[in-house]
Amino acid sequence: MANGKKTYSLSFDPHETDAVALHEVIKSSEFVTQWWHFLSSTYLIVSYSSRMDIQNEIVEKWPNQKFLIVETNPKDYGGWLPKDAWTWIEEST
Repeated sequence: MANGKKTYSLSFDPHETDAVALHEVIKSSEFVTQWWHFLSSTYLIVSYSSRMDIQNEIVEKWPNQKFLIVETNPKDYGGWLPKDAWTWIEEST
């Protein structure tokens, strides 16, 4: 387990992925304390666990699927999203 709360970006190809199955993995993960999903092919995941712990759980529960998980800096962000998305980012990370 990692030493502090971290935010990860998890992305996948919506054309080649069972998004419903992935969503169930994220919701039921013991490693994910919070998650955000305003964009259809991206999650922001907040966790006290390492990227590798989350990655291994995804692979175990959701084998043979392509995805990318990267630690992000939630204090350095930008884009075009609804106000509630920015509020979640500011309050959760």
